[in-house]
Amino acid sequence: MINNLDKIILPTVEQQQVPDVSLCRFFSKQEYLDDFNNGKYRFGNLRSYQKKEFDSRCDPTELESSFYGSGGHLYFSHSFGYYYALCFTELNEDTQVKTLSEKFGTENQPAIMKKIPNNLQLTQNIINAFKESEYRSKIPFFQWYQVVYNKNQRLDQEYQENPPDDLLVYQKPPQHIIYKLSRIKKTPLEPTKPGQPEVIDCGGDIGTIWEFSNLKPLEIRGMESLISSGDYIRIDSEINDFSIEKEWRLVFYSDTIDCDHLIF
Repeated sequence: MINNLDKIILPTVEQQQVPDVSLCRFFSKQEYLDDFNNGKYRFGNLRSYQKKEFDSRCDPTELESSFYGSGGHLYFSHSFGYYYALCFTELNEDTQVKTLSEKFGTENQPAIMKKIPNNLQLTQNIINAFKESEYRSKIPFFQWYQVVYNKNQRLDQEYQENPPDDLLVYQKPPQHIIYKLSRIKKTPLEPTKPGQPEVIDCGGDIGTIWEFSNLKPLEIRGMESLISSGDYIRIDSEINDFSIEKEWRLVFYSDTIDCDHLIF
């Protein structure tokens, strides 16, 4: 943890906290890449990723740690302050660059990947930017985290007996399931022969879609009021696989600033 932003050169011990791996970052827009290259950094509020249903990083369990141990299911959540993260991807021979570019891009345009040439220099640039920003006095600490994909898994004895206090900042589930509910119009078809039973054509999607994260279809409640008597619900599921990315996060904490993004 680095508490003194006046230290322009990080001490040797603190250098060990900077990832000693190759990192890259994916940008969904050219303007975001241009800002990054020009020393303008955009940190996302981790709370905001709980509710971004259509975002590839959406995780309704963000800022919660959860795992199974000998004592059963253990769960911790964060209810005070705000964490902001700048996310990166570990880059190695196994990195699925094409898949991740599509994952973090838009419907019509894959994301642009930028390799980080020097992690320590990047960290230093960010510290310097903070020193000159309006937020300097409002952010008490910063730290690098490597994301682990073991939320709701059975963890080893060490975690069970002494789970890290900040595990909720960097723990994610391996996958996130999104259920999409489409309101479909039933359209009666004319019988082709006298006496043939009426056939219902359910192919007419009338466009209304509700999306629920990590919700089992049988647990859906209150949908009856949204559906007219002549309609029915089609349930499609989409799996967002977090584990294909080895994510790293540079995280800042503030107990006063609350916004979706912090830009400086």
